[in-house]
Amino acid sequence: MSISRFFLGWDEPLIELANAFLKKEISNESGKTLIVVPSKQAARKLKFRFKENFTAKEEILFGTPETALEIFEQSELKYADQNQQLLAWAITLIKTNFEQLKNIFPIVPNDRSMNWALRTARVFISLKNALREGGLNISDVSENKEWDFGDTSRWKELSRLEQCVESSLQKNGTTHKTIIGSKPDNLGHQIKNIILIGLPDPPKILTKTLKNASSAIDIKIVIYAPKSIEDEFDCWGKPIKEIWKNNPINIPFADAVINQASTPKEEGQKVAEIINKYNNPLGLVGLIINDKEITASLRDELQKSNLSTYDPSGQSFSNHELYTLLSLIRKLVATKSFRAVCEISQLPEITNIITSPDKQHLENEKQSLINKILIKLDQINNIHMPKDLDAGLRFTANRNKYEDVNWVLVEINNWINYFENDLNKHLPLFFEKIYSDREFDSYLDQDFTIFAQALFSQLDEIERNNLQNIGTVDKLDLLIHSLKSERTQEIKEEHSIELQGWLEALWDDNPHIIIAGMNEEFVPDRITGDIFLPESLRSIIGLRSNESMLARDSYIFKALLGWRTSNGRIDITLGKTTIEGENLRPSRLLLQCKDNELPDRALKLCSHSNDNNTIPPWTYAWKLEPIEIDRQAKIFNQISVTEFRNYLSCPFRFYLKNIAGMNEKDTLKMEMDAREFGTLCHQVLDDFGKNTEINESQNEDDIYNYLSEKLILRVNRKYGKNPSVPILFQISSINERLRWFSSFQAEQRLLGWKICHSEYSIHEKEEIEIGSLKLRGTIDRIEINENDGSYRILDYKTTSHSKTPKSVHVKRANQSNIEKETEWKYVKLKDKYFEWVDLQLPLYLYATKNILKSNEISSGYFNIGSSRESTKIETWNELEDDFFGSALDCARGVSSAICDYKFWPPNSSPNYDNYSEIIFGDCNSTFNSKIFSNI
Repeated sequence: MSISRFFLGWDEPLIELANAFLKKEISNESGKTLIVVPSKQAARKLKFRFKENFTAKEEILFGTPETALEIFEQSELKYADQNQQLLAWAITLIKTNFEQLKNIFPIVPNDRSMNWALRTARVFISLKNALREGGLNISDVSENKEWDFGDTSRWKELSRLEQCVESSLQKNGTTHKTIIGSKPDNLGHQIKNIILIGLPDPPKILTKTLKNASSAIDIKIVIYAPKSIEDEFDCWGKPIKEIWKNNPINIPFADAVINQASTPKEEGQKVAEIINKYNNPLGLVGLIINDKEITASLRDELQKSNLSTYDPSGQSFSNHELYTLLSLIRKLVATKSFRAVCEISQLPEITNIITSPDKQHLENEKQSLINKILIKLDQINNIHMPKDLDAGLRFTANRNKYEDVNWVLVEINNWINYFENDLNKHLPLFFEKIYSDREFDSYLDQDFTIFAQALFSQLDEIERNNLQNIGTVDKLDLLIHSLKSERTQEIKEEHSIELQGWLEALWDDNPHIIIAGMNEEFVPDRITGDIFLPESLRSIIGLRSNESMLARDSYIFKALLGWRTSNGRIDITLGKTTIEGENLRPSRLLLQCKDNELPDRALKLCSHSNDNNTIPPWTYAWKLEPIEIDRQAKIFNQISVTEFRNYLSCPFRFYLKNIAGMNEKDTLKMEMDAREFGTLCHQVLDDFGKNTEINESQNEDDIYNYLSEKLILRVNRKYGKNPSVPILFQISSINERLRWFSSFQAEQRLLGWKICHSEYSIHEKEEIEIGSLKLRGTIDRIEINENDGSYRILDYKTTSHSKTPKSVHVKRANQSNIEKETEWKYVKLKDKYFEWVDLQLPLYLYATKNILKSNEISSGYFNIGSSRESTKIETWNELEDDFFGSALDCARGVSSAICDYKFWPPNSSPNYDNYSEIIFGDCNSTFNSKIFSNI
């Protein structure tokens, strides 16, 4: 028996040449034969082609290097899978004494949680996997005195850690020890022939095993290359790195077939454009995807042409619905935060866990109930901001308004208790309950079955390892980490285009092949940042290195060009940037050309693209349709003083709020926003303003004590007696501001200013109109000076720094920007133009003049800032003399524009934008303006 090499050439597809070789060889062979190819996908293709029109007398197995290693495995213990290893390493790391591992952990980790252990375990498993490819254990490296790499102390500690993990695995009947296959006289299988085909990078553990077996088994190495270059390959068919790493690669018509794109989306579109040149590309075009960021765009584009795609590698569990639910459960159990409650409540099936007094009503109104619960949860979170589930339960208890929310919170709390009591028992029950009313298809929903089986397998593993005593959060971390690396198979539709990886490329027999994502970041394959196995050490101990992978990928690229140079076509695409806008480099393989071609090739591939590589703003796939204008809407009858500011900022955003009824996007909050902070201050100051006994006081301590007491009462009423830490900080800030206010208020009272109205509604006693609209508004404070009888209207402001009324209401404008249709928005003083952006104080002054029948009225801001210096009154002395008439003209202009339904065009740079996350900054590309042009 022997090891022999055979060269197929590359003037035909590999699968055809391999099939012809097998038919010839196997007809002359006796005994069971094992065919080894790089992947399961390649094995499937070759097996199908071989058995299509040939029946072998002897049994033939098609498999991968892993298949061969399993056959030759002689250990009494089963080799542990990745999840079994992950668990064993994690448990070992939690229990280990780090004082004995100073070279691995010079600083003892503070975090010894399961989450930390699992993340750290992956580093050691990666090391074990890399060494296993070379047929090595960590102990082999530490004990080999011939390998002088100057880090023996650390490797000895790694070896001790490896042995601890091995002991843990052996207790459960598994091992992670690498054992090279025994000599053939000890083997129990009947394999007589082994043929390696199209395997340019067989792992060293395989070649060692086969070398041991070669005295009794005939081994053939079949290389997809012409015999004329046999000296460029070693005895196992590996390209010799010293030759191939700089081997010239001739790309015919390179300028025409190399296509560059600025973004992954554009690259996906370019690939689809090439494919769509065929009426029916199936059987004609093969596709190699190196950059996964291209996939989504490519699939979308091909779908438009009714072309389906299939990814043989499947989909990661981390993208699955059940994985998301499991992650939410972990977050809920770990934090018990109200935010986590809100997130898990967004599941449509959450009502399946609710035990309602009226079950029939629940079934009939399920969707309506979900919507109501979500709205109420948002209200509770955004207004009352409970810090955790317990606070939410206390708040909703015995409140009829929130009875349905309380059902949900009680059930969620019950399930947390169930999980903490027995996760292994109750987690499957929870999934069963959640999906109790969903009908699953055994074929279309097989990904659910695969995920569930993997989940239950991991729960069994927890029991087998007697881990019932570790915390529930640790168990959930273990499940999440274990499942993250698993994958589900995609359902392959008939006549799908396969999205193949680089290592599958040699087995594609389509005459036209497209290689997408030909960037240095993806091809050639590279190992970076390995803390245990740097490139130099890999070379010493004979592992795959960056040089060997460069040689392999250089060979693959050249072999792909082989027969297609005369009988096919190859197209190459590469991107300039990632989705995040980071620059991508062209693959060095594209630059391995003739010397006289290199300057032009490099100039083309390395020059900057025409665009500025900025990330384009998000846009909708279609334009949103604004609702028809309801001419009976309330806004066409009356308007709030503060709404003038919104119209002046942007007419269209004014429409969204007041006619379309679109709320600004609410995010889950942990503290008061600026508006809520100011509202709470206003409420406490209103309590003060309406209490005539205290608001006439000239004693700042009495004022402060009253305000502080009212603040506590209002906080307890809204946020409970145990608010979150962020809110406590904000309350402390308000309290400090109230102290400064008290001091300034006492001074103002000494000067004769007396509060006569607090939170005064200007429309309470008589209607005040601006144009065709009735004016609505509430003045924070009206006071009278007891010395001269003059009035002053004040608006409280709680911004950090004090503001002047003039700076808030008008801004400088250029005469060239003034349009005749909206010239009422501007005022000219001497040679300067100003634009109105707010009309609050002028309209308050206008209303007060009508109500009080007095002309001795000043107006301004009572600034209650974040420092003593910024707590002061700023009056607008110029208002009545220079700005008042223009302000009223502007208000009438706004009133007229609203009544004439003028809400388009939008302002491209509004002063206030509550819809930025919805509009993405560009109303014209987001909304269809047809309804406004028809008015």
